[in-house]
Amino acid sequence: MGCDIHLAAEVRQDGVWTPAQEFENEEGCIRVKGKGFYGGRNYRLFSILADVRNGYGFAGVRTGEGFCPISPPRGIPEDCHPATRLYLESYDPGHSHSYHTMAQLLEFDWTQVSRLQGVLSAKEFWDWDRYSRGQGEGPESWCGGVGGIGVRVLEEEEMRPIINAKLAGIQNHAEKLKVLETELPGLYVRCAWDLPYYKCADEFMSCTMPRLWKLGRPEDVRILFFFDN
Repeated sequence: MGCDIHLAAEVRQDGVWTPAQEFENEEGCIRVKGKGFYGGRNYRLFSILADVRNGYGFAGVRTGEGFCPISPPRGIPEDCHPATRLYLESYDPGHSHSYHTMAQLLEFDWTQVSRLQGVLSAKEFWDWDRYSRGQGEGPESWCGGVGGIGVRVLEEEEMRPIINAKLAGIQNHAEKLKVLETELPGLYVRCAWDLPYYKCADEFMSCTMPRLWKLGRPEDVRILFFFDN
């Protein structure tokens, strides 16, 4: 079962925390009105924010060594605005309620590195391994595990000679991808790679943090959130 985050923001004005967005009641459920500050499904970010889905994904599949979280879930702050509290408490069953100020987010070491792991198709592995991997990027598409009739999961040293044999004499890049997709459909490779936390946080770092920055001083801006399964 998937896990999602529900997130709101508050700004402190004259010592009082007030919502940075509006809420609406939709069929008995309190939701953020319009575009919220963040709503993606990124288990790596969830791990960093509150130790949720840390090192594993759907059905408990291991996805790597995990992350050092900013803090374990801290609950709902006593001084949050009543409208925000209603939002945070409206979803049942919600879990792992927590909050961080912008100052705490900025003080956190996002340059830390975590080792991730996953299974890639022959096509995805070759395309990533030949260039992006050397640039410090993770694969674009991967999964925690695969199974089924005709499926084989190999180690990297087993996969490379198979791929090289299939691509011998082919020059065109697009044709190489097509050959790997059509002629090695059941072969996958188990990989591991290292990424800094800021790359794992992705959209939260590139879009959410800049929007929060504009709301006020770091110590006077905070996010409040919870998760559902």
